[in-house]
Amino acid sequence: MRARSGLAFIAIPRGSKLRGFTLLELLVALAIFAIMSLITYRGISMVIDTRSAVVSETQYWRELTLAFERLENDLSQVAPRPWRDERGALQPPLRSVSSLQVPVALEFIRFDANRAPLHGVYECRDQTLQLKLYPRPDLAAGDVPVPYVLLSNLSQCEFAFMDKSNQWLPGWNDATTRPRAIRVRLAVAQRAGSYERVFLIP
Repeated sequence: MRARSGLAFIAIPRGSKLRGFTLLELLVALAIFAIMSLITYRGISMVIDTRSAVVSETQYWRELTLAFERLENDLSQVAPRPWRDERGALQPPLRSVSSLQVPVALEFIRFDANRAPLHGVYECRDQTLQLKLYPRPDLAAGDVPVPYVLLSNLSQCEFAFMDKSNQWLPGWNDATTRPRAIRVRLAVAQRAGSYERVFLIP
């Protein structure tokens, strides 16, 4: 008696034919795969681009907000204290200055958290808004301020000063009085419009 093998055989009906994919079917399958891959790639690329745009926009508004908050913090605490320059001459606690290198600058004395006087300068230069802080309120020969860039890529950076007649002036050098308010106007290159804030001076 013949032993049976453990292999199973499938009987193929007579007249039937085994066939694989035709060339046309393979081409259609490859085309569908390519289209799906392209859609997936574009979807991922759009997600990455959107995320980058959101991060860039968030950083832009954060820097702009922090710059205006710093301006408000400094200008709301202007100290009624004159200061001496390198030559020993008295200067007002708040004034505007300009030069060929720095067309627009705002110099001030303010109180810090410990009520100690702090000497700072806001400068519009090289398409940036910078804050420079001196080590002491009264300057000595060789004093070098520490610069901080608050905003960059600016197309407009202006200060204006309101006098007692509510008129806006481009500069302020009155040592006897302070301006009623200071207007700061900023515009960023490749962005529409400008941003303006008015700060009341105590």
